[in-house]
Amino acid sequence: MKQILLLALILFSIFKVNGQSPCATDEYDAYLKRTNPTYATERQKMEQEIYSILKNKQNNPNARIGANDCQQTGGVFTIPVVVHVIHKGEAIGTGTNISDAQIISAINGMNEKWRKITGDGIDLEIQFALSVRDTNNNATNGIIRYDGRVFPNYLTNGIYYNNSTIGASESDIIDSTVWDRSKYLNIWVADIRGAGGWASLGSNYTFFVSYNISSGTLAHEMGHTFLLNHTFKGDGSLLSSSTQCPINNDCLLDGDGVCDTPPHRVEDCSTTTCASSGDLQNSFKNYMSYCGTTTRFTQGQKDRVRSTLYRDNFWNLVMSDALIPINTIPLEVGIVSIVNFLDEPICNNFVPRVKIKNIGTTTITNLKITTYVDGVLYGINTLSTNLIKNAINIYSLDAINFQMQGKHSISFMLTQMNSSTTDYSSLNNQICKDILVRNDITNGFCLDFENINNLGIINSIDSFIAPRISTVTGCNSVGTKAISYLSFNENKTNFSDDFYLPYFSIANAYKVYFSFDRSYKQGFKNTNPTLTFGFYNNCDSATFANGWGFNSNLATVTGYDSINAWKPSQCSHWKRDSVDLGIFGGITTDEVLIKVSIRSSYNSQKVPQNLYLDNFCIHKKYRILMDGYAPGFSLTFANGNSIYNEGDSVIVTANQLFTSCYIFKSWTENGIVVSTNPQYKFIATSNRSLHANFERKTIQLQLSVNPLNAGIVTGGGTYNCDTSIIIKARSNYGYTFYLWVDSIGSLFALDSNQTISINQDTPKKVVAWFNPINFPINYNYQPTGVISHDSRPYNSLYTVRADTNYRCYQFTNWTENGNVVSTNPTYTFTVTGPRNLVANFVKKQYSVSVLSNDIANGTVTGSGTYGCDTTITMIATPTSCYTFTKWTENGSTISTNATYSFTVTANRNLVANFTKKQYVVSVSLDNVGNGTVTGNGTYGCDTTTNVTATPASCYNFTKWTENGITVSTNANYTFTVTYSRNLLAMFEPKRYNITLVANPTNGGTVAGAGNFVCDSSLTVKAKVKMGYKFTNWTEGSTVVSTDSNYTFLISGVRSLKANFSLVTGIKQSTINEISKVYPNPANDILQVEIRSKQNTLLTLNIIDMKGSLLETKTLTNTKGTFNTSFDVSKLSKGNYILNLYDEEGIASYKFVVQ
Repeated sequence: MKQILLLALILFSIFKVNGQSPCATDEYDAYLKRTNPTYATERQKMEQEIYSILKNKQNNPNARIGANDCQQTGGVFTIPVVVHVIHKGEAIGTGTNISDAQIISAINGMNEKWRKITGDGIDLEIQFALSVRDTNNNATNGIIRYDGRVFPNYLTNGIYYNNSTIGASESDIIDSTVWDRSKYLNIWVADIRGAGGWASLGSNYTFFVSYNISSGTLAHEMGHTFLLNHTFKGDGSLLSSSTQCPINNDCLLDGDGVCDTPPHRVEDCSTTTCASSGDLQNSFKNYMSYCGTTTRFTQGQKDRVRSTLYRDNFWNLVMSDALIPINTIPLEVGIVSIVNFLDEPICNNFVPRVKIKNIGTTTITNLKITTYVDGVLYGINTLSTNLIKNAINIYSLDAINFQMQGKHSISFMLTQMNSSTTDYSSLNNQICKDILVRNDITNGFCLDFENINNLGIINSIDSFIAPRISTVTGCNSVGTKAISYLSFNENKTNFSDDFYLPYFSIANAYKVYFSFDRSYKQGFKNTNPTLTFGFYNNCDSATFANGWGFNSNLATVTGYDSINAWKPSQCSHWKRDSVDLGIFGGITTDEVLIKVSIRSSYNSQKVPQNLYLDNFCIHKKYRILMDGYAPGFSLTFANGNSIYNEGDSVIVTANQLFTSCYIFKSWTENGIVVSTNPQYKFIATSNRSLHANFERKTIQLQLSVNPLNAGIVTGGGTYNCDTSIIIKARSNYGYTFYLWVDSIGSLFALDSNQTISINQDTPKKVVAWFNPINFPINYNYQPTGVISHDSRPYNSLYTVRADTNYRCYQFTNWTENGNVVSTNPTYTFTVTGPRNLVANFVKKQYSVSVLSNDIANGTVTGSGTYGCDTTITMIATPTSCYTFTKWTENGSTISTNATYSFTVTANRNLVANFTKKQYVVSVSLDNVGNGTVTGNGTYGCDTTTNVTATPASCYNFTKWTENGITVSTNANYTFTVTYSRNLLAMFEPKRYNITLVANPTNGGTVAGAGNFVCDSSLTVKAKVKMGYKFTNWTEGSTVVSTDSNYTFLISGVRSLKANFSLVTGIKQSTINEISKVYPNPANDILQVEIRSKQNTLLTLNIIDMKGSLLETKTLTNTKGTFNTSFDVSKLSKGNYILNLYDEEGIASYKFVVQ
């Protein structure tokens, strides 16, 4: 079986009494512990952590039950769920392939029980919802289906809780289908065999569900997921069919680990013979029992569930983004954990580090984290970051300096994310922790508990140590007060206590020992509590590799006493234990914290005896090292030993044995003088390394030179006595060594390098004598290079002069070996050696400056420096818009040629003069009267100008042309003048659309519409139809003419309407009459018979009784009788008039439509 922490759950309908098969969680837990050592270790660690949290809350009701129980007022957390349906190929909704609705109904029912929407217990404030986001960030309904026939044996035998080979392997199913456990609570719906269900308690939130899923089963087994046990746990039903009353010595450790669910046997559902206190209905009606009607969870179960939720593996689910819809982009950030190791006391100046996750989709660029200490605002950290989606980062916050040691609470709250004070969910924006803070570092301690008001001990529980101080007698070396664990007096088989001794320094100690006194006598055989000491050495409380403890060897007195409470009464009842801290290889720093732990867990009536502890002390030894040597001296310790207890007096001495060339100077440590006395006394408080320093006696030798600066002597100085040295004399340039003489002028030595011996008490003064040297002098003083010769003695003055009377040459300097020695034609110097001097001459140079009167007008060449009598040429080149005119110097013309040559005999300043080119711009228009133009004139080359064409009122400008070529379509044409131009402005006449309409269209016709040239004359005509007369012409709402023939000038777009009206009050026609209308009344086709006396044009209209025109028809008839018809099927029922109009008048006929 793979080493995974699996929670497997198999559910049938409901438990025993109401149709539900028993849960096999206890059997499955035992199976995993036997087959999976990792699971067993994790389960034990988890139970210890939960017990510690709940025990602390039991002793301190206001204590938190987890790092995220910040407000201690709860808060509803929603856990994302994914359901894996392992079916056998059936259609959805049949057999093992259960429907979505059945799953959703079961989850909703479970939520009602956990949230106390139904029932009468406690709201656990945890609920569950199907995930809406899958592992690839795609939308999902949280229900995933798999064909289980791919797993061997599943089709015929399903799966078994113990991974039996008869059925399919649950491990294979999980490995093939599981979603990320840090983001989803996985539930598998499957065909279960061999048991009603099982769960691996709290170690990994994943479980199986029978396809006969129900809300009651989900509520029960989800309780196992969050570490809730059966209320009857410990009754022996796991081992046999017979049962017993569960042990309940410590309600947080025994039975189901919950204090408000009294113990009972599995079959006890109304009464019990077990010794129980409290409300038995809390057990009988509990969702975690096998009893009939179950209606509740309890406050104790809520505390256990919530403390499980706050563990990292469950808290990851709260931080998941699985419930954030895909199409939203919420701002959602959460604090995952405090990274620092806080299970043991921390140091002051604590630097918190918090892990933060971006659960949303918006990148987080800034965060504000507020710190509270003991409920009081401590500080605010504003952080710049780049936390992308699903990223996790650790942030170090400002250090916290606590005001005092002991118990404190710290809280970190996200108060701003991307400049917003709110995000998608606030439940994960705060994290809290109750911590212990170490005392300020001490040099050591020795606690005898005689003064209980000054213990210097850090306790995990307030006021824990003081009540355990007992009076003891009979041994003065122990004292009269000691810590006692009165388990026998208090009839405790189980207890767990911890406390911490003062934080101390072991810096600079050679050896450190920890000692204490203990007294214990067994009550029964092998009923010893476990006493251990843990050693911690840094501010994050990393444990040493080893600890030190007692169990079977705890007793200090032989024999047993199960009748009387043990209490020591003489020194032989006590034993002092001591350990060298150097044996613990984990000590890597100079500070140490010691944790004292006492444990007892005997699930029987064999109660351990009382335990007494006293005199916790730190003992230090220091090593003193010393070195140093000089002839005639020795180094000694006063007691002959280099190892001392802390506080011992130490004396080291540098002893002078005989007179020598040496004297004692000082004792130093790390280069620092600690004493100048040969005998140094101090108290042992640390390891020390001392060095004895000695000095040799010294003799002074003085050396000098004659004459002064004639040479250099070396070897003078202060020397140790009895030293042989070499004195040296080296002549300077221009001198030679002669001899050494002593301070009274007597010959001392002839060798320039002389070895001498320095007498111990006689200083020496010695002079080195030197003689000067004569040197030759050679030089030339004309440009022709004639050389002169001379000589002079060393250190004398000599003068040379250069001839300067040459037309095109001038003197520059005197050089020697290429180096300038003077720029004066007359050079005087001191002879210090042979000289070879050269007088240097150069041709005279003249500056010729060539400039343009404006650098934009043209360029010039020829400027420079030229030697005397050099012929040069200057060239002036104008730019494109300029022409060269002349060369001038000091305002006078010297040449009109752009290229000008001359011989240089002096400095010159020449100017090339240029003038700008001029061009004519002429503008005109295509036809006079079409518009106007401006812009004629004469312009300098490269001038920017513009010409303007303004069209007449009935014309539009079209373009500017030059030589028939379009140069611009802009009426305001801007250009740079680079040549003469002839521009022509082109125009075209404007044209406007004239539109005509008849109103009404049956009233007449209009003529004359079209597109016309501006300012032309146009006549539009309106012609009436029979039965109408012309009213007027209108444009918009304005009457523009009452003449049917309307003439006007074209000046813009116009839309004209010819208005007509029916003719009324005309005479009866004698030419035509309506002789018959039938059928009358009519409902579809109305036949009309007309008699006419002559050929004529006539119009027939049907109007209603309001006078509205409904139908019209125009006819050309001949003399005699003829017929026509109208379709009246669409007319409403009622009376109508049929009117006939001709050129003489009107004839009417009334008819009815049914």
